[in-house]
Amino acid sequence: MARARTTIDYLKDNLEIYGSPLNSYLNRLSEGGKVPSAVRDIKGHIRTFLARCRPMPPEQITFEVMAEVENIMVCDQLTPNKINAAMINTARFIEYLTGNNPCKDYYVNSSGRWFDGHLGDFRFQDQLDQYQEYLENKGYRPATIVQKNSHIVNCCRVLTKEKHILFVSQIDTECYAHLQGLMGNLNGKQADKIIHDLDEFVIFCCGKTLLRDYRKGRRISKEYERTEEWEEFVVDLESFIEDSEERGLRPQTLKGYRKALKEGYAAILDRIGTMRFRDIDFHVMCRLRKVMTEYKQRTVRQYLTVIGRMVEFLTGNNPYCRADMVWPTEPVERTWIFKDEWKTLWNSADVTQRLILALTGGMGLRRFEVAQLNLSDIQGNIMTIRGKGCGVDGKSVRKQIPPTVMKCIEEYKQYRNEVLSETEDLSGGNLIIRPNSRLKGTPATQKYIEVVLKELTDKERIHASCHTMRRFYCTSLVDAGLDMDTVRRMMRHNSLDTTPNVYLCADPRKLDNATAGVEDTIFG
Repeated sequence: MARARTTIDYLKDNLEIYGSPLNSYLNRLSEGGKVPSAVRDIKGHIRTFLARCRPMPPEQITFEVMAEVENIMVCDQLTPNKINAAMINTARFIEYLTGNNPCKDYYVNSSGRWFDGHLGDFRFQDQLDQYQEYLENKGYRPATIVQKNSHIVNCCRVLTKEKHILFVSQIDTECYAHLQGLMGNLNGKQADKIIHDLDEFVIFCCGKTLLRDYRKGRRISKEYERTEEWEEFVVDLESFIEDSEERGLRPQTLKGYRKALKEGYAAILDRIGTMRFRDIDFHVMCRLRKVMTEYKQRTVRQYLTVIGRMVEFLTGNNPYCRADMVWPTEPVERTWIFKDEWKTLWNSADVTQRLILALTGGMGLRRFEVAQLNLSDIQGNIMTIRGKGCGVDGKSVRKQIPPTVMKCIEEYKQYRNEVLSETEDLSGGNLIIRPNSRLKGTPATQKYIEVVLKELTDKERIHASCHTMRRFYCTSLVDAGLDMDTVRRMMRHNSLDTTPNVYLCADPRKLDNATAGVEDTIFG
């Protein structure tokens, strides 16, 4: 009785037919810019197909033969991604040999064009040119740079159309998830490579990486999304978020809630045991605090607080309040400047730095309030400040603009017009814009405000931040003799306790005066 032919037999016979043409095909791919690892993968995919295909010349490999081999691979329990890769790469190899792709009509996406039908405009050419120059200086091969640029352009065009992304800084983990969903026909490594290339571009433009949080979210979804407990949790989470939104919480706050609840519940399932979210009690909260060792205590406290609120929303009982946890007071580093340092900074500042100083130290604005300040928020000598608080726009306050601050605003507007005369206006009405070549004409971010001020403080060797300027504004109001309630309202604090306990109690001049008083009293 004849021995049944094995995959090894088929592969050996087929390599006698295709061995030399396959090497020529792989050499051509390498010369065309394919990286060695990609060429090795393609070779493996084609050999996977040939190991299950009856030996025959390439002209006889039709769609029906391809479908027959596909069924054999399914019976051999190969993963869908591996089957798809083997079919696509073999069809391309046959096309190289015969000029005909046997799967052309069947595999609509066989070219790997996952983005077909999803492309919008590409708005980031200046940033991409700068990034390409950066890669060249780093010594990347031309073929690698072309591949990275292609991935970035396709991703950004998709996000422009489907997520309405206007600036690189708007790209977030939800955008990564959307792109990954469109790449279902690609193998996992290829999809991850595209997302990684986009993330490197985002880091270059904005200084932030999203990949770690995105991968953590993917791991959580992959491990738990099909369990009954997680499905029930997702439904309850959406109800809780909807209720929070109706109560006026801001989108950024709701985004933080989602992150805290998903990571917190995943930690419970990972390290404590399987349970329904609504069954979390104060014992679980105490254990969760102990096992979340990779997080800062401040972050753990925030996560537990939000988990407690959602459990209270579902059951009426808040296990976090029931646990009555005691948290150590974490030291807060506060920096201070006073009149002499302020004058030094003011006299050496350029037009943008002086505006930031005027808004933070002259009106007490926070960094994010400066970054999001719009031209429409300034009407005459009145400024609308959208600060911390509930609602879409936060706590909105109208405040009179001092004459010196108004002068700085007018001077900056002239500079702003000069910048925009040389480029497209992408500011969206933002008062402060970025003037550099990569992001010229786009709105300032919090990071940009911080960097501009740091350039000034480093130059003058003065340790200060945007909040240092706000603290200087508060102490200046007190030095001017204003009563504490007026200072509170000028600082836009809800509680009178915040002003003296957070902004004034640590004033280093008090300790200096106390030391001098002790010296005079005891030793004088």
